[in-house]
Amino acid sequence: MGRGRHRRCNPSQRHKDGKRPYRVQALPVKTIKEDLRRRDFTINSVAFDIRNEKIVDPFNGLKDLKMGIIKATDKRTFVEDPLRLMRAVQFASRFEFGVEKNTKYLMSSNAQGLREITGERILDELHKITSKKGNTEIAFDLIDETDIDLALFGSKLRHNHLGQLDDLSFFYVLCKNGSVNPDRFYKDRLRGDRDFTKELEVLDKVMKIDLENIAEEELRFEIFNAIKRAPRFTRSHLLNPRVDDIVSKMRKNQIPSKMADIAIDGNVIEEKLGIEGKKIGQVLDLVKRDSLMGRVDWRDTDKLLAHIEMFK
Repeated sequence: MGRGRHRRCNPSQRHKDGKRPYRVQALPVKTIKEDLRRRDFTINSVAFDIRNEKIVDPFNGLKDLKMGIIKATDKRTFVEDPLRLMRAVQFASRFEFGVEKNTKYLMSSNAQGLREITGERILDELHKITSKKGNTEIAFDLIDETDIDLALFGSKLRHNHLGQLDDLSFFYVLCKNGSVNPDRFYKDRLRGDRDFTKELEVLDKVMKIDLENIAEEELRFEIFNAIKRAPRFTRSHLLNPRVDDIVSKMRKNQIPSKMADIAIDGNVIEEKLGIEGKKIGQVLDLVKRDSLMGRVDWRDTDKLLAHIEMFK
């Protein structure tokens, strides 16, 4: 092999978010061992010599793979590309591997390098943890133990052991434990997409509801409106049992989860009852509340019209 792939940063160039664009450049290498030394971890520093039909494993990657160990191939691995810190977390959580002691030290020593990495690259590694069924507890522990949290949030995680989390809950807990606003951090630092940002925002609002002092009707109304904005939050593992019970009733079609479930709309109200303007919105709110509380058969248009007539 004559050329290898190596990450280098050009300090004179920056993205619009101020982060340096670590670029992959092809650099000349003299031997396959030199090329393998430039890989991130020993488990990825294994090759096959086609000419001699033998495995080339100068850093005992196969042994580490068998033992379930993440080990840096070279002491400069995290200097050459700090994103490798996130790759270590991703691999450890996905395969439930341990991280070798000296590699943890190297991660902690170079964690601040993540400040120079663009949010999109960090986000990609974080998403792989949940999309590929990684162990989120391992991810939280490693982020804490290697000071990645300090690099990302400027503070240590307040780690709560919550067990395995779905993707939305994982990002929510990660940000809340890092003392940052979840949706703003996801959007501004990680450059995440608009839909997931909205899901985080809605989940945050639902989690802040004062469940000890809110009436059942108001809670059902809040959840109904939240689902309209971002329905995915209902799959979060973090939901309080009261909220989860309401969501369960909606899934079982015991109460409506969206306005389309209710057998009436503004046009019908205007046509059949002669109600117009802002009054229609007020009537629809009444219908939603009474449907959610089971005070009217929300599947029957005639019964809904008769119910509205009672309050005209």
